Amino acid sequence: PVILDIEPEGPTAPAIDPETGELIERWTFLSGRTLRTMELPPVEWMLEGVIPRGRYVVLSGESGIGKSWWALALLLCAGLGQSFLGIATAPIKALYIDEENGIQEAQRRLRALADGLGIPEYEDLPVDFLVDEGVKLGQPMDVGYLIRKVQEHGYTCIVTDSLIRFFDGNENR
Repeated sequence: PVILDIEPEGPTAPAIDPETGELIERWTFLSGRTLRTMELPPVEWMLEGVIPRGRYVVLSGESGIGKSWWALALLLCAGLGQSFLGIATAPIKALYIDEENGIQEAQRRLRALADGLGIPEYEDLPVDFLVDEGVKLGQPMDVGYLIRKVQEHGYTCIVTDSLIRFFDGNENR
């Protein structure tokens, strides 16, 4: 799974200036001295000391070790304002996009975790789901629609499971 904690004001894409035809600078190169001496605000954490807010994080590991379970449990705990594995979380509203496990498995995992956390069935959960919808992050139309829905629903964290399924092509090429 990939955890994407959304920052309301993200960076803009690089472009060509339509008036001058010149390339708009894409990156800011910093010297080591400059970076070392910059005054920066403190890091805001989604999972204290582990996952910063507004950053792209990838969970990687062997198949079947529990990455999807871990991510969903984190979303539930953070969304409920509970600590996760004894670590403080920041409040979130999450979207879990599952293109790998199927709706029955998504339901089974959600039920098991919600029951384990003692969440009553009638209580709203802080996580919404898209399951097997064919979301393709390489398709501008899908990305545009997803961005609109993220903004409409106020999601502050997105999990994609599994990342390779969101792109066309062969992962081995």
